[in-house]
Amino acid sequence: MYPVTVTHGVSLCCVSGKGIGLSISAQPAGHMIGGAIWRIIKDGEGDIVYAVDFNHKKERHLGGCELDKISRPSLLITDAFNSSYRQERRRHRDEKLVAQLQETCRNGGNVLVATDTGGRVLEMTHMLEQMWNTKESGLSAYSLAILSNTGYHVIHFAKQMIEWMSEKLTKAFDTLRTNPFSFKHLKFCHNLTDLSRLPSPKVVLASFPDLESGYSRELFVQWATNPKNTIILTSRTGPDSLARRLIDNPQIRTFKLLEKRRVRLEGPELDEHYRQKREKQQQQQRIKEEHIRVNSSSYKLQALPSPSSSSSSSLVEKYSLSDELAVSSEVFKLLREAKDQLAVVDRWGALGRGKDESAGQCYSYDSEGSTGYGGLVGHMKRWEG
Repeated sequence: MYPVTVTHGVSLCCVSGKGIGLSISAQPAGHMIGGAIWRIIKDGEGDIVYAVDFNHKKERHLGGCELDKISRPSLLITDAFNSSYRQERRRHRDEKLVAQLQETCRNGGNVLVATDTGGRVLEMTHMLEQMWNTKESGLSAYSLAILSNTGYHVIHFAKQMIEWMSEKLTKAFDTLRTNPFSFKHLKFCHNLTDLSRLPSPKVVLASFPDLESGYSRELFVQWATNPKNTIILTSRTGPDSLARRLIDNPQIRTFKLLEKRRVRLEGPELDEHYRQKREKQQQQQRIKEEHIRVNSSSYKLQALPSPSSSSSSSLVEKYSLSDELAVSSEVFKLLREAKDQLAVVDRWGALGRGKDESAGQCYSYDSEGSTGYGGLVGHMKRWEG
């Protein structure tokens, strides 16, 4: 770990250790708030530029990446995801979007806009709010909502990051003192129940853009069968996703879609489920009891005859342990510390279920009881010595 100072667009220099002479700087990459192009410079060894997922064009809420500040690096690392895609001018795209929204809503249909949760959704919400504020569009008569688990928090934090956005938004905020993300028409919905309370027709921004999961998937299943509704995809997602299939095959009209849902069991199906559950529990209980029975039968202590008077060392020698018995350290310690045979009987009786201090008697181990003293001492049998 090296101490660094983090500032926007300024070099971050390591000051100790192996990082001496290494400089890392970040430049805005566009596309989303916080996106950066990283430039790594080593004294006398050229520079490396890491520029992945950037946008050189200005957006409504962000400026484009500053490529003019990067001149002929030694190594450039970038992607080519949209290299063959030719984008229309923003004015033409906005006109097409407004026309499509007007046509769908006036015909009584709903519009699903599949978008992400923290990047493109900011541009889409800002643009749609401006459309709803324009009386000439006639869209203010319809509902506008964002359906996402994090939509409210994303917009809330965006209000606090105006200084990181485009110069146009920053100047408007300083002049008019109005936050561009304080929406009047946009409604926040956290589940489908909240969305159902809004009157139709409605335009809904839902996550996620690939239509593989989330609310966009659920709304797609509900709305795609109605020809009055419209599905709008805001980005080209990865291969093999539902959204990518629709983008690559725009003329597709019918396809099979596997949908998995949780359904509550009722009637005979519920009874069968409980029956299988009981059988499983009974089987587990039988296995547990059998395991305990096998383990308990493997613990045996064989007692050998011993003279009435003997030292503690001779007493230990007279007791042999079978190969099946794993004696705990507590039991072995107990035998070694015994001073005579009666003392052994006294201690075992105190830990077990009682004792018999009769002369000439000693005890052998049995697995029927347990003392809880760290070892299986437990119940003892009387043995005539």
